[in-house]
Amino acid sequence: MTNAITEAASIEQVVEIINASKAGDVSEYFGGSDTREAEEMAGQYAWEAAEESGYTDDGSIEAQLDFLVEVGAEFDFSAALENAISRKKQ
Repeated sequence: MTNAITEAASIEQVVEIINASKAGDVSEYFGGSDTREAEEMAGQYAWEAAEESGYTDDGSIEAQLDFLVEVGAEFDFSAALENAISRKKQ
């Protein structure tokens, strides 16, 4: 999957992308633009970070979303958590 979250080089860029989406802006990245909702992007980040760490239980996914909030990302937490957990089934 190639999109803004995948292409982000730092957590600061991830936060910037999520917050831009929340504000209704298109997230530009190498190769295109990403118009998904902030919750979908946060969910993707949380799932991919949990998967990379080797801990894909719901609590670990939720911890990744908590981290995003702590570093300044703004999104509907419940919707992002639902999105991230649904990725386990894909």
